[in-house]
Amino acid sequence: MTSDSKPTMQMMKKGLDMAEKMKDSLPQSDPMKDFQDVIIEPARVMGDSAFIVVKSKTEQRPDAEFKLLKQSNGWKVDFTMGTLMRMGMKSVQNQGEEIKDSINMNSEEIQKGMKMADSVLKNMDPKMLDEIQKKLDDLK
Repeated sequence: MTSDSKPTMQMMKKGLDMAEKMKDSLPQSDPMKDFQDVIIEPARVMGDSAFIVVKSKTEQRPDAEFKLLKQSNGWKVDFTMGTLMRMGMKSVQNQGEEIKDSINMNSEEIQKGMKMADSVLKNMDPKMLDEIQKKLDDLK
């Protein structure tokens, strides 16, 4: 993972630690079973970024797209909050219009989301933005 991903991973570790403490009150499941049900597609490389789609063989879960960044010591997974938000938003978009309509957001939450999106866009690799713009132009 990238060094910027460490705070997110620390937060997830705390959640896993809490789940471990509560495991007796939760239904038992084999965490490795989830990894037996996936297909990892070949990476799409765009400059110093790459994207890998992980799909469920049984289609019980939505596809997840992971972003990797090329760094001096190799390709690293970008597991920052911005990436997780993008994955979550993409998942919601893929669930259809009825789910989007059922999400209730007040104006304060929308403003927070817009500020976060603005921050993500400002920190995005300009090469990636150019690639996205080219793909959008091709769609016209």
